Amino acid sequence: MPGLKRIILINSHLPGVVELNLDEHTNICGTNASGKTTLQRLLPVFYGEYPSRVVPATRDSFERWYLPTQASFIIYEYQNNQQQLCQVILAPAIEGKGVNYRFIHREFELDDFIYNQSAQKNEQVENKTSKQLKCMTMAELRRALKQSDVVHTRLLNTKEFRAIIQNDRSLINTGKNKNDLRLFARQFSLCDTGQTLRHIEKLTRAVHSKEGKMETIKAMIAAILEEDGVTTPAYNLDPKKVDNWISECKLVQGFEAMRPDFDKLELENQQLISCEQQLMGLEEGYQRDRSLQWQQQEENKDTLSELKEKELLLEKNWDSQRDELNNELSATKADIRSTEKELDQIEEQYNRYLDKNIDQIKQHLKQLPIWKEELDSLNDQQRLMLAEHQDLEAEYQKRLNTINRQLNQSLQTLDQDKDQLIIEQNDKKNQQNETIAKFDKQLFQRQQQLNDLFNQQKSDILLRQKELQVYIDSVHYSSEEQLQLDVFEHRLTQANEEIEIARQKLDELKERQFSQQKEVDSADQQLSKSTQILLQCQQATKQFNQFLNPGKNSLLGSLRKENPGWEMTLGKVINPELLQRTDLKPDYVNKDANKNDTTFYGINLDLASIELPEYALAEKQYEHQLNQAEEKEHEASNFQIEARQKLDNAYSILEQLKKEVLLASTEYKKQKNNYTHLIEEKNSQKKELDAALRERKDELRKKVSIIKRQLDSVTEEFKNNKDKLHQDSAEEHIEITAHWQEVLQTVNEKITNNKE
Repeated sequence: MPGLKRIILINSHLPGVVELNLDEHTNICGTNASGKTTLQRLLPVFYGEYPSRVVPATRDSFERWYLPTQASFIIYEYQNNQQQLCQVILAPAIEGKGVNYRFIHREFELDDFIYNQSAQKNEQVENKTSKQLKCMTMAELRRALKQSDVVHTRLLNTKEFRAIIQNDRSLINTGKNKNDLRLFARQFSLCDTGQTLRHIEKLTRAVHSKEGKMETIKAMIAAILEEDGVTTPAYNLDPKKVDNWISECKLVQGFEAMRPDFDKLELENQQLISCEQQLMGLEEGYQRDRSLQWQQQEENKDTLSELKEKELLLEKNWDSQRDELNNELSATKADIRSTEKELDQIEEQYNRYLDKNIDQIKQHLKQLPIWKEELDSLNDQQRLMLAEHQDLEAEYQKRLNTINRQLNQSLQTLDQDKDQLIIEQNDKKNQQNETIAKFDKQLFQRQQQLNDLFNQQKSDILLRQKELQVYIDSVHYSSEEQLQLDVFEHRLTQANEEIEIARQKLDELKERQFSQQKEVDSADQQLSKSTQILLQCQQATKQFNQFLNPGKNSLLGSLRKENPGWEMTLGKVINPELLQRTDLKPDYVNKDANKNDTTFYGINLDLASIELPEYALAEKQYEHQLNQAEEKEHEASNFQIEARQKLDNAYSILEQLKKEVLLASTEYKKQKNNYTHLIEEKNSQKKELDAALRERKDELRKKVSIIKRQLDSVTEEFKNNKDKLHQDSAEEHIEITAHWQEVLQTVNEKITNNKE
C-alpha cells in the first residue's frame, strides 16, 4: 500500500543519524521538550506543505533549524503507486534560503550519503565528542547516483515537489517543465494516474498540529472546496444569531451535563450553611463553657491555694505532734529501760539470795535455842563427869529432874511449834489455793476481756464492712449526674421527633417532586410534539413558498415563466428535486409547437392516467394551501407557546420543589447529625460518669480491703495475744506452783525436824 515508511535525519537538529519508523501504527514517546512535536512537524512537509509553515514564528527558519549545514539531509522513504520503495531528499539550498528536493528511485542506504564508512568510523574514534557524520553535498550525491545509474530527478522546489507527490494535474500543467513533471509524477507519485491527492498537506497539517480540532479541520475543508471552485449552498441565516444560538445550546447542554454536579454543589452549599450555623451555635456554647471553665479554674486555683495552706498547717501540726510523740516515746523507752534495769537488779539480788541458802540459815537460826540447850546439857554432863565421887544419885536426880523439866519444856515447845507449823502449813496451802484460784480467776478474766475486746473489734469491723458493701451495691449516679443523663435522654427524644418530622416532610416533598416531574415530562412531551408539528408546518409552508416563489434562475421559475401548462406534461414525471436547481440552464426549442407534446426521448406517455403531484399545482392552489399551512403553523406556534409556557411553569414549580427537597434533605441530615452528635456527647458524658462511678466504687472497695486487712490484723493480734496470755499464764502458774511447793517443802522439813 502506498505511503510513508521511514523518516531519516542526517546531521539535522539532532546530531548523527536519527531514524523514525512509520510503518503501520507509530507512537512517539518522550518527556516534555524532548522533541516529539519537532519530529511530528516533518509529516506535512512530505505531503507537500511549505516548510516555512510548519515551523513556529518564534523559532528560526526551517532550513536553519532542521538543515543547519550543507551536509544535513532529511530523507523520506515511501512506497509509490507501483508498490516500489523510493526516497525524497531534502537539503538546504546553495544560497542558504529555501529547501531543495530530489526524488531517488531506490530505498534508503546510509552508504550512499557518506564518503567512506571505515574512514568515518576511524575519525569518530579519534574524535569521540563529535557525533556529526561527514556526508556528501547534494551535488556530490547527484554525481554518485549518476555513476551508479540510479533513477533520480533534478533539484525541485516545493511547488514542483507537491505537484509530483500529489499527482496534482493543475500544478503540473501550470509549470514550466510540464513533460518532466508528468514523467516524474508517473514514477514517484503516491496515487495512480487519473487520481490526485490535492490538498492532503492541509489535512495532514490540521490533524498533526496541536490545533487539530474538528472546527479547524472543517474550516480547512471549506477553504479547500472554495479554492476548488465548489459553491456551498446559501442559507438565509444570520451567522451571529446562529453563533448565539449555538452558544446558548452549548451552554444549556453544558448546564444539563453539569446538573448533577450543580445539584450536588447546591446540596453541599446548604450543608455548608447548616454546618456553619451549627458551628456558630457550638462556638457560642464553647465561649460560654470557656468562660465557665475559666471561672471554675480560678475557683479551683483559690481552692487549691487554701488546700495547700491547710496542708502546710497540717504538716506543721503533724510535725509538732510527731516531735511530742517522739519525745514521749523516748521518755517512755527510757522509763522502760530504767524499770527493766531495776527488775534486773531485783532479780539478781533474788538470785544471790537463793545462792546463799538463806532459808537454811533461817532454819538453823530457829534451831539455835535447841542447840544451846543441848550445849548446856553437854556442859552439865561434862561437869558431872569431872566431879569425882560426888553424889551421883542426887546429882542424877537433880540432873534427871532438870532434864525432864527441860524435856517437858522442849516437848511443849515442839508441840507448840508443831501446831504452829501445821497451822502455817495449812495457811500456806490455803494461801496456795487462794493464789492459784485468784490466778485462775485473773486468767479467766483476762481471757474474757481479750475475747470480748476481739469480738467487739470484729463485730465493729464486720459491721463497717457490711455497711460499705451495702453502700457499694447501692451506689449509683448522683442526683446531678442522673439529671445530666435525663437531660440527654430528653434531648435525644426531642431530636428523634425532629428527625421524624424532617423525614416525613422530606418524603412528602419527594412525592410532590416525583408527581411534578411527571407533569414536567408530560409538558416536555407536549412541547416536543408541538415543536414537531410546528416544524412540519414550517416545512410545509417553506415548501409551498418555494413552489410559489421559486428562486432566481431555478428550473421551476423558468418553467412557469417560459412554459405555461408544464404541470400537465413535464410536471407529472419530473423529479421534484430538479425544480429548485439553478445549474440546469433550460433551453426551450419550438416551445409553441411542442406545447402539448408528451414524448420524452422518443417515448410517448399517457400522462392523463398520472395524477397531478403537489409540486405541480397551480399558483392559486399553492396560495390556498400556503394560507392553510400558515394557519396550521400559527395554530402549532400557539400550541407550542402554550406547551412551552406550561413546561416553564411546571419546571419552575419543579425547581422550587427541588430547592425545597434540597433544604428538607439538608435539614434531615442536619437533624440526623445533631442526633448522632447528641448520642456521641451522651456516650462521652456517660463514660465520664461511669468512670467517676467506678472510681467511687474502687475507693469504697479499697476501704473494704483495708477493713478486711484490719480484721485480719485484729484476728492475728488476738491470736498472738491469746497465745502470749496462755504462755505467760502457764509460766506464771508454774512459778506460783514452784514457789508454794518450796514454801510447803520448807514447812514440811520444819515439821520433820520437829518430830526428830
